[in-house]
Amino acid sequence: MSKKLYLLLPFLCFGSLVIAQENTWDQKEPFIIKRERSATFVIGNLGYVCAGLDSLVEKDLWNYDPVLDIWSQLADLPGVARRNPVGFAVNGKGYVGTGHSGIYSTTGVPLEDFYEYDPVTNIWTQIANYPGAGGNGVYFATSFNTTNFGYVSCGKKGTANYEKDVWQYDPLTDNWDEKANFPGGDRYNLMSFVINDTAYVGFGSDQDIFRKDLWAFDEVSNNWEQRADCDGVARASGGTFSLNDRGFIVCGVDGGFKEDLWEYNPDMDRWKIRAYFPTDGRRYGVSFSINDKGYFGCGKGSFGKKRSMYEYTPMSLFGWKTEEDDEVAGILEASISSISIFPNPATDIINLKWDESSDVKSIRVYNSIGSEIMTQSAEGNSASINRNNLSSGIYYIALFDSNNAELGTHKIVLK
Repeated sequence: MSKKLYLLLPFLCFGSLVIAQENTWDQKEPFIIKRERSATFVIGNLGYVCAGLDSLVEKDLWNYDPVLDIWSQLADLPGVARRNPVGFAVNGKGYVGTGHSGIYSTTGVPLEDFYEYDPVTNIWTQIANYPGAGGNGVYFATSFNTTNFGYVSCGKKGTANYEKDVWQYDPLTDNWDEKANFPGGDRYNLMSFVINDTAYVGFGSDQDIFRKDLWAFDEVSNNWEQRADCDGVARASGGTFSLNDRGFIVCGVDGGFKEDLWEYNPDMDRWKIRAYFPTDGRRYGVSFSINDKGYFGCGKGSFGKKRSMYEYTPMSLFGWKTEEDDEVAGILEASISSISIFPNPATDIINLKWDESSDVKSIRVYNSIGSEIMTQSAEGNSASINRNNLSSGIYYIALFDSNNAELGTHKIVLK
């Protein structure tokens, strides 16, 4: 049975159950086995997960039914088993290809073959090979689809060898056409989502530096436009999905595993923090959206591969406020010099200590939906916050200087 993993404060519920049901994660039926580096796509009301890595490189295909909360096995992907392939769906068919044949880069090769899946017949058909990356195969690429086309972009070709090309696949002609290069340069482990046939692509790594930029691609004009950087930390290999004309990114890695969820509003070109992923952070998970819910799970975290899956219900009641009214538009987990928070998780008192040069003058506490619930002044280089009547759950402590400028925001957990 699913259970709510985030609790709102009792005095914020206003007698409306709807509030407590928004911006929450619910645990769902886990995947069949611990798995990372799979391809995903959605057809109708079913999510599909294909290939990837558990103890071996795999080629199996499964679908998830959110109504019944069950996984069902389907026909294996033809060709060799692979990790880090890409997937998309167009006109009721699924497409999976590229990837790497080995557990390690030294034990296999990049792949360029591609396949079409028909959910009615449960049959795969090989289609034209992916011509990008010089036609020699690619992995760690990103993919997305619009109404009529599928796209594959960037990725890794080999050791210190990356791509920035973009290719469009037309299922009607079985042809790949090269499009304008990704303007962020050579990149791999990017993240992408689509809103009203506009693709939003970014994040990832250029081998040395993690990124948090975002670029919008218009397939009609074949042009890219830079959009606002995410307010969270740079990262790669996170999950993405689209809901209610909004894009979402969750988790990922920047050397450490991330747990945050960010929502992007293309009309306002702004990002907002949402409910943190309810368990430890992870990379190379599976993600997709079905109807009005987002799904993220599997992947690999600090303690190894995962099989758990979670369903996200987005926030709709509060909507997006204006720039002037929105107090939490800039909340992020930024760091100031030498800050420590202990204990964390906490049961009673939360202690904070920071570098004296940080000029901290006030402390604010926000709940998991970004509402301010407590504030207190600060002097010197330390402070203590009494839990008082706060419910168990996840909160954020924001520090401000004498000019009321935010110095950083840090997650805390109350048991």
